[in-house]
Amino acid sequence: MNQNLWLKIAAIVVILVIFIVVLIPGVWSDEPIRRGLDLKGGTHLVMRVNVGDATRLEVDQASEALKTQAGKNNLPVPTTRRTNDVTFIAVPPAGISTAEYERLAKDYLPAFDVSRTPDDALQFKMKPAAASAIERDTIDHAVETIRNRVDALGVTEPLIVPESGNRIVIQLPGIDDPARVKDIIKTTAQLQFRLVEGNPTT
Repeated sequence: MNQNLWLKIAAIVVILVIFIVVLIPGVWSDEPIRRGLDLKGGTHLVMRVNVGDATRLEVDQASEALKTQAGKNNLPVPTTRRTNDVTFIAVPPAGISTAEYERLAKDYLPAFDVSRTPDDALQFKMKPAAASAIERDTIDHAVETIRNRVDALGVTEPLIVPESGNRIVIQLPGIDDPARVKDIIKTTAQLQFRLVEGNPTT
């Protein structure tokens, strides 16, 4: 066999080795290949985070803060009521100017825009940036809480990711018991459960 033929055979072998190493990861690795639900089976859940609870809580706290600061500044305490998830109304006592309460809002409630209503009350509306920040923090906290509780299942490759629409997708390869998963994480605050797929098949 001539030298050129041996060189061609050697080149083919080298190319095959490169192909195997590059295109088939894990062949010469001590690390196991990650297998998703398609290969291992498992549980697929979609959780919806009720971010409205978080913004309502922030609005209620702001309303109480306005009353507290009014008292500390020797002003009559206004009557307040929440009108939606991001807005509350403050009504000063009769004959009291709204200007002082607007000043308090500027100093102590920077996350709210303040405007006067036709009946001489004040409307406090959470700024969009503040509402978005609360929503992000709520979802991040929910993801962290779910991940901590999923750890109790001993899943080595869980997928827990936020998606649009205030949703969290949870994939647990190798865990074919959706009811057990829900029991473990159902006490997570501000979550609503919707089972999308209990036992994905190949």
